[in-house]
Amino acid sequence: MDFPVRPEELTPGWLNDALRAAGAIDTARVVSCQVSPLAEKQGFYGQVVRVTPVYDREEAGAPPALIAKFASAVPEMRKRAVPAYVREVRFYQQVAGRTSLPVPACYFAGIDAETGLHLLLLEDMAPARSGARVQGCTPAQAELAIRAIAAFHAFWWENPLLREFDWLEDGTNDPDANAQQALHERWWPEFLQRAGHRVPEPIREIGECLGPQRAAIRRHVFGSSPQTLIHRDFQLDNLVFGGPNGGATFAVLDWQLASCGRGVWDAAYFLSENLTEEARRAVGTDLLRLYWQALTEHGVQGYTFDHCLLDYRYCLLQRFNALISTIAAMPFSEEQRRLHVDVLLPRNSAAILDSRAGELLE
Repeated sequence: MDFPVRPEELTPGWLNDALRAAGAIDTARVVSCQVSPLAEKQGFYGQVVRVTPVYDREEAGAPPALIAKFASAVPEMRKRAVPAYVREVRFYQQVAGRTSLPVPACYFAGIDAETGLHLLLLEDMAPARSGARVQGCTPAQAELAIRAIAAFHAFWWENPLLREFDWLEDGTNDPDANAQQALHERWWPEFLQRAGHRVPEPIREIGECLGPQRAAIRRHVFGSSPQTLIHRDFQLDNLVFGGPNGGATFAVLDWQLASCGRGVWDAAYFLSENLTEEARRAVGTDLLRLYWQALTEHGVQGYTFDHCLLDYRYCLLQRFNALISTIAAMPFSEEQRRLHVDVLLPRNSAAILDSRAGELLE
């Protein structure tokens, strides 16, 4: 590999060559660089650092700081995350430049697809800041996010280019119904043990019925037409917004889960868990209709709002499936446990009940 695969391997010489090859600098030269962990972006599966170059001269447009993403330093974690690493690197190599969705500029993207060792060298979006799901977001921020992702979905809606991306997770193969039911039967008791105190009786009844229909719900959301390119983790921690101190107005980060599926997945995930219950009840339906209207404005045809609303309800059930597995299986820190059990699960449950999504199981 001709690129660094660990933070300590970044050198001024390599960084200078990469920025020059990307057209980010011309006359300036990197003479040194500081590498510091980006604590708020550390996760199970990767290392993220901020890189601050020092140049030998001023040059307009030379990046004052960059974000570098590497594979996990833990071999077991790295092995499990190889598909996710590949998806994000390929996204920046093959997708990011084709649409108008705001994403960080990418100065270098390289990966060994067998080992998962990789490097992404991205624009530092500061002083714009990521959102936070616990606090939720303002209606204006929600509208900005919904309009942007709708335009992105419309561009990729049943787009034949998707067939070129063999790295995308493809849900068109029917999930094994027996295997999906077995998963539910395995995780449901553990889920109730960990989070049962936050599960109202109507949601508990829905959960009891999910097992036999888990495969069909997953197939509807991720494996049936109309298909588009979805982020799949479209939530506030992965979105940045500009503020009083400036920065990009809006951008979407972290494409490790990119896949094909119903576009409404991103909208449903965002609206149901990134707004407070009060805010979703006040503006959620309007924002879902705005999402649908934006699709039509960008050329999507034959997709009615009733169809969009039905897909939204299926997505809420699929998200409940995901929360059951995640809460039951993940080795959470206390902070992560509170987020999933005390914030995300109640919001998802309220959205399911408000939309009467449980009726789809009857």
